[in-house]
Amino acid sequence: DCKVILEQVKMTLMQMRRGGIFDQIGYGFSRYSTDRIYLVPHFEKMLYDNALLIIAYAVAYRVFEEDTFLDTAKKTAAYVLREMTGEDGSFYCAQDADSDGGEGKFYVWSMEEVCHVLGEERGRKFCAYYGITKQGNFEGKSIPHLLNGNPISEEFAQEREALYRHRASRMRLHLDDKILTAWNGLMVSAMCVLYRVTGEGEYLLAAQKAECFLAKNVMEDGVIYVGCRSGVRLEKGFLDDYACMAAAYLSLYDVTAEVAWLMRAEEICKEAQVQ
Repeated sequence: DCKVILEQVKMTLMQMRRGGIFDQIGYGFSRYSTDRIYLVPHFEKMLYDNALLIIAYAVAYRVFEEDTFLDTAKKTAAYVLREMTGEDGSFYCAQDADSDGGEGKFYVWSMEEVCHVLGEERGRKFCAYYGITKQGNFEGKSIPHLLNGNPISEEFAQEREALYRHRASRMRLHLDDKILTAWNGLMVSAMCVLYRVTGEGEYLLAAQKAECFLAKNVMEDGVIYVGCRSGVRLEKGFLDDYACMAAAYLSLYDVTAEVAWLMRAEEICKEAQVQ
């Protein structure tokens, strides 16, 4: 029944937030888990996954009134705005899993490295909190996680920031900087949903800025294109490009009540039938 389904949803979202599939240091979600408990992910981060999960966690916060869910949505948005967003407001499509010749090496830690960055006392406490051990949980090193049942809190916020800065000095992950229309449309919707839940204007601004980019660069004369890269358009779009952009305009209308957005969504639906 509905109660059972809601409990399944709540448990799944909480386990994902606690697991290694969520980047506990730099935020955002990896593509998928390779195990049943969400500890070891395929470390690639995709724009569309993070867009859909921002929506899922924001809506779950409204349903369950669980602060962790809103915190997760906001941290995921922070990751996207920090690492997956261009100066023009467009959203890049992916960060690779591999660096320095191996998958996940960018994300894993040894106790020694953590203690070197944070100092022995705070480092050991951080490791105990995030399940970082000498034997490790992934190829001899550790993926930070909270599957150990420790409370989700901001107790180690400063330590996370220090480790994030240190991690940035490692070999950088390759950024796939294609701008894909459908995935950008999903992220516009995600930012609108998060704005609706929080009332924080940065999310609406991000959605509007992305829409402005898309309108100028991947739409022309009733045609939507798959996307662009370095100012060069890709091929003509498919149904998902039209659907996701129509949804984006409906989301903008939902949070602003500006009829122009609603009219644009209707136009796109008509254009899809013609194309």
